[in-house]
Amino acid sequence: MTYGYTIQLQAQNHQLQQTQTELLQALEQERSLLRRIEEMAASEERNRIAREIHDSLGHALTALNIQLQAVATLLPTD
Repeated sequence: MTYGYTIQLQAQNHQLQQTQTELLQALEQERSLLRRIEEMAASEERNRIAREIHDSLGHALTALNIQLQAVATLLPTD
């Protein structure tokens, strides 16, 4: 091998190492973003379930209140 060829190989090797480092950083960033997306999706699902429970419970309590008012109206007073 000639000295010039060795220098060229070293430069290519250095460039490949830089590219590998950049790719690994991009992969880690992608993984981090994916984790964040998963967390947000889980949070949205929890919020949806909480709204559903809130609405169902509110409806049930309102119906119960109306029934109790009807019973109170129909009960004879002494």
